[in-house]
Amino acid sequence: MPNPKRSAAVVLLVCTNWGCNVLSGIEGFGVADGTAETEDPDAVAEVDSTTSEKQDTSSEDTAVLDTAAPDDVGAAEPLDAISSDSSAIDSTTIDSETIDALDAAKDTSTPPPDTSTTDTKPDITTAPDTGVADTKPPPDTTIPDTTPIDTGSFCTGKVDGTLCALSPRATCRGGLCLLSYCGDGIPDPGEECDDGAYVPGDGCEADCTFSCGSTLKPKPCGSFCFPASCSTLHVCTPGTPKSCTASDACHKSTCDDSSSSCKSTLIDGDGDGHAASSLGVCGDDCDDSDANVFKGQTSWFTSPRASGGYDYDCNGVEELQYPSPGGCDDSSGFCVYTPGFKSAVATPVCGASAGFVSGCDSLCTKIVSSSGTVVQGCH
Repeated sequence: MPNPKRSAAVVLLVCTNWGCNVLSGIEGFGVADGTAETEDPDAVAEVDSTTSEKQDTSSEDTAVLDTAAPDDVGAAEPLDAISSDSSAIDSTTIDSETIDALDAAKDTSTPPPDTSTTDTKPDITTAPDTGVADTKPPPDTTIPDTTPIDTGSFCTGKVDGTLCALSPRATCRGGLCLLSYCGDGIPDPGEECDDGAYVPGDGCEADCTFSCGSTLKPKPCGSFCFPASCSTLHVCTPGTPKSCTASDACHKSTCDDSSSSCKSTLIDGDGDGHAASSLGVCGDDCDDSDANVFKGQTSWFTSPRASGGYDYDCNGVEELQYPSPGGCDDSSGFCVYTPGFKSAVATPVCGASAGFVSGCDSLCTKIVSSSGTVVQGCH
């Protein structure tokens, strides 16, 4: 009876940081092509049976690791993914080089990425706008230290404003004993009121005195032009504004608080002290846009008004400054000089120029102006 070749099953359990895998192969004696000789079928069957049992046992607790290059080594599959079929186990012979490669893979494999969730909520550093009016005290209001005074449980359940300390004065507020101050919302001795707000005219001022009707700091309620009355809540209630009536159409009347009276003002467009004649009989200014034009103007002008003509005195007539020729007359025994133009035939009109008699000599003879001509003025 021939002596059968003996074979042995080799099973290698390799573990990494992420699981364990089984590497298995058949290493035989007298094997030339990687398979066991089959001279003795019973022996081969025994070997196959032994190998299959070991493979089945390993498949219940481990996962299969591919024996490719170290870069291809992946995480172990779940335990229930291992097939009981022995074909799932690689039959390649395990040698020392493969073991060294697996050790290297264990040390150099990249760990799985961190999948923890990062909190991406924004950091809210400012409180949202609540629309509540700012009730901070004005700059001249001093708020004392608001550190509670230790009075035990005295203020527990007490009504706000209950006196809890005398020196310095403190009252219960919100269950705490806090120093009193103007603006804490609780009227204290020396304060007419304290509403905790700083709105002028609301009945209680920032200095804790009444807005009106105060005995500590009397304040006016209304004025001559805008009268008002003080309500029971110490709030000034506006009344009917003072009405002023003008004396005529050329004046307007306005209320003046500084003098507590109605002040009458002339309606004068050019500021010459005369109202426009268009306002009625009270006006005598025929051109209220030119301060040189008004009734009673006595000055003479050599150029026309902006609106045309030379009627500066608003009498409806253009009057010549020198309507008669100039001359000298001694018929009365005295030499009398009359200023005017030298020609008695052609007196120049308003704005025109001509030779002018400027005086008389010792013989009472006319002296013609050496400066030449003079322009005729009018009004």
